[in-house]
Amino acid sequence: MAVASITKMSYLITSVLVTAFLFSLSIATSPSSKTSFTLDLIHKHSIIHSSPPWTPYYPSRSSLQRSFDRINGVSAFPDELAPKADPIELSLGDGDYLMKVSIGTPPTHIYASIETRSDLIWTQCEPCVMCFRQHDPYFRPNNSSTYAPLPCDSPTCYPNLNTSAAAFSSLATTCSDGACFYFQREGSFLTDGLLGTDNVTLADVVNLPGATFGCGVFNAYGGANYTDDNVPTTRPSGSVGLGPGPNSLVSKVHEYSVTETFAYCLTPPFVNSNNNGAGKIRFGRNDFTNDTVSDHSNTTFVPMSFLDPYSDYRFILHGIGVGGEMVEFSKVSSSGRGVKLYMIMDTGTPLTFLPSAFYDAVAAKVENQTKHLDKVEDPLGVLEPCYDVRGGVGNELADVDVPEMTVHFELPGNGQSAPGTLKLRPDNTFIKTSEDVACLAFAPTMSENTGVYGNLAQMNFLVTYDMDMEQLWFKEADCSRI
Repeated sequence: MAVASITKMSYLITSVLVTAFLFSLSIATSPSSKTSFTLDLIHKHSIIHSSPPWTPYYPSRSSLQRSFDRINGVSAFPDELAPKADPIELSLGDGDYLMKVSIGTPPTHIYASIETRSDLIWTQCEPCVMCFRQHDPYFRPNNSSTYAPLPCDSPTCYPNLNTSAAAFSSLATTCSDGACFYFQREGSFLTDGLLGTDNVTLADVVNLPGATFGCGVFNAYGGANYTDDNVPTTRPSGSVGLGPGPNSLVSKVHEYSVTETFAYCLTPPFVNSNNNGAGKIRFGRNDFTNDTVSDHSNTTFVPMSFLDPYSDYRFILHGIGVGGEMVEFSKVSSSGRGVKLYMIMDTGTPLTFLPSAFYDAVAAKVENQTKHLDKVEDPLGVLEPCYDVRGGVGNELADVDVPEMTVHFELPGNGQSAPGTLKLRPDNTFIKTSEDVACLAFAPTMSENTGVYGNLAQMNFLVTYDMDMEQLWFKEADCSRI
């Protein structure tokens, strides 16, 4: 059956299914007593490698290709489902870093990806029109005594799509029989279903009664139904939106007296016996309980640049240094001088994406300073330039002689580089695609003045989102020790 037919049929079926969801239930209302809390993160590949031998993680060709799909909005879905804005604004993906989430009473436990580019907590639900295979059980609203559908008159449902929240979000909603349905396009991934409320517990630590979340009953990946037993189950069971929108986890915890400040520290994407690939995420203003990161010296403070209160978290990038040589965006931009480069913070994709002309200039500098290394083809056929780095251990790149790269931020209004530039390590700028090959972890995008700052560039940095000051903080840290 054609994807368009399946998609249209899903709306009819999901409308019929609403009668199975609409029932009145009591919801816990006692707020959390915490003003800040810290939770564990897990890299998605540690779920299927939960016991020795511990092995390094090398990305598959499909996982890297999904990064490109995520950024460029490539999809198998028909034109009527295409984003209305620049694709880079809206496309999301199947993230790498997961949080344990429990939904309902009794609780259903899932692992969901953390997504700074999403404003919704969602998971797959039964009865399901179309769902892909996942590692965790599907959530069953009928089995939860604390579940209720979200009514259309709720302030977190904006069915007419004419509010500022809807205009700058990948989340769209509509009403049927008094209930609020959602539709979210995430690059080559689609989910739609019913918005509801239930008890949501984070990592067995913090309970959020009556939290809004999406119950996906029509979910497709690349336009296909992945129910085949041969399909890997490394895909997360949904996502935890950390965006600034009203339905995100950040907004939800703010309702319980937790400040709209959060921070995370991401470990490298390979499994080890010490922390099983985990990082940390903190909500609230208190620092992580570690002297090495609570000291704010050597912290780079970067102003956020919002297109709208509900848009992505962005900063303005002045340029990138390669081995001490600066590549300024304004000097190589195809749009001419004076154009700003807005970089979107993205926890859900490993690669950093730059406008093509800027990327070409940065890659050329890298190639000029890596002539002592043997240039090879990427065995996955995705990235370039790539080099033979035999002799390294696992995913460790610290001993590989690649040029040091720095990120130079721009302060709005004066066009100058921020005083505290950020020095990146080799494992922030290169990724091993096999045991012997490392490739530049940057790639070109079709957008002329918007890029994406991926999770590899953020690894082993304490990254703080201070919403009161509208600042991003970057501080180098050993995330495995926090």
